[in-house]
Amino acid sequence: MFDRLFARVRPFHKYLIGAAWFFVGFSLLNLVWVVGSKLGDAAGPTALYQTTVGDETYRAIGLSYSGVIGILWAMLQGGVVLAAAAATFLPWRITDKQRRIAHVVLCNWAGLWTLNLMWLTSLDHRIDSYAQTAIMALLFGCTTYRAACGWSGRKRLDSSVPSHDEPEFAEQDVQLKIADHDPLAAEDIGTSERMHEIPSYELPAAPGAPGAPTSAWGRWVRATRTLAQSGFKRSKPLARAGVGKIRGAGRRISNYLRAHGVLPRPNRSTAA
Repeated sequence: MFDRLFARVRPFHKYLIGAAWFFVGFSLLNLVWVVGSKLGDAAGPTALYQTTVGDETYRAIGLSYSGVIGILWAMLQGGVVLAAAAATFLPWRITDKQRRIAHVVLCNWAGLWTLNLMWLTSLDHRIDSYAQTAIMALLFGCTTYRAACGWSGRKRLDSSVPSHDEPEFAEQDVQLKIADHDPLAAEDIGTSERMHEIPSYELPAAPGAPGAPTSAWGRWVRATRTLAQSGFKRSKPLARAGVGKIRGAGRRISNYLRAHGVLPRPNRSTAA
């Protein structure tokens, strides 16, 4: 199931990863702003998100800072988020388990923002609150997608760290192995009872040949043309049936009107 999902969103991969990184940078800048504003005057609460309903003010849980403790709390959050973000892409000698923990931290951080915005929106019902909640939900999805991509070494799409399970070969070594390999003669090829010849219609077509895979635009045009031709062929009998039903309904209506004297009856007299 996940393979199909990754295949569908693969064309938007760089945009999703970029949105996830945007949230990390945006949240860190907000924490820097909190620390800077609290250093000048530590008194009074400071919240990244808050709303006032009636005479009562509601502040985001976990994203509100007050006094010296608030400064330390903001600095701790910023340090943890920065370390987790760095651990997900820097080429450090860390295990996949540690990298997964870093992705979980970022997902929980995005989830904290999303849940707070949903809670505040349920209180004030403002349009801007709905918009912020929708955008944050998308950023949370992008963060989760990035975590899924970097969850294992084989499917890591946003990291340059090679998997520990797969051996690394230099390009020069591979070329030397290919050059030193003896050509295989036809009489050296063994056969097996389970081997069978692949039909020609199952073989991949050469580029440019009829039936060869083309670009996404070409496939879309071909599918649209095929669908239009199929729909036109199938619409003919439906159109004939529809015309027949319309004519039959017209006859029944005209007969009813003639029977009640609305329309004149046809002259059925014939010449002798």
